[in-house]
Parts: sequence; structure tokens; C-alpha cells
Amino acid sequence: MDGMNKLYPTGRTEIRVLFDLRIPGVAERLRREQSGWCGLADIEEIEVAHAVLVIRPGGALGVRR
Repeated sequence: MDGMNKLYPTGRTEIRVLFDLRIPGVAERLRREQSGWCGLADIEEIEVAHAVLVIRPGGALGVRR
């Protein structure tokens, strides 16, 4: 297996971005980021003060087509 396949597996890949909801304005930013991905990102709540934005790379190209 070459180095590229180790860094970028061929299976399903997601980008996860952690948001600290205790910071003023971050909850609104999280919702704006999710809507910017045109339904290709989901929000997972970890606990009351933290949430993760899960983005599926390559999905934006499908929206353009």
C-alpha cells in the first residue's frame, strides 16, 4: 500500500469539526456552516456544550452537476 492510500482511505471519508457552544455566537455559526453545505453536512450533539459538524467531502461536486 502506498503512502497516499494510508492518508486518504478509499472508503467513506468524513470531515468532523468540533464546535464549543459555550462561546457566544458559535451556535449560529454552526447552523450557517451546515446550511452552506446544501444538506451534505449533519450536526451531531456530543453534549450540551459541544457539537460536531460532519461533512461528506465530494458531495458539493454532486450538487453542481
